[in-house]
Amino acid sequence: MECILPDVSESPPEELEAPQLHSQLEEEQMVYRHLEDTMKKPSIVGVLCIDSQGLNLGCCGTLSDEHAGVIFILAWQATKLTYDLTDMPVVCLESDNGNVRGQKHNGITEAVQKMVS
Repeated sequence: MECILPDVSESPPEELEAPQLHSQLEEEQMVYRHLEDTMKKPSIVGVLCIDSQGLNLGCCGTLSDEHAGVIFILAWQATKLTYDLTDMPVVCLESDNGNVRGQKHNGITEAVQKMVS
């Protein structure tokens, strides 16, 4: 299964200097490796990383761009249910076939979909 990073080549940001471009490429490679490593775990069929504005940073498997907004909002709203600012709640949507868990941490929201084995 191939992991996908969003194609931003059609609307590149303002001119980036070499150090900025290098840093951006390193971040993309790190996200891609994280997606691939997560998908190697047993029963995981999808993973999605979302930035602090709700935009897809990368996805793999059954989770895609179309899920980013909903998962982002659920994870963001869940943080309002705790008074402890260091507490990062996990949102879990369960069905008979499996579950999707989403959590916001350090400005990044990650969702993982598992199937019942």
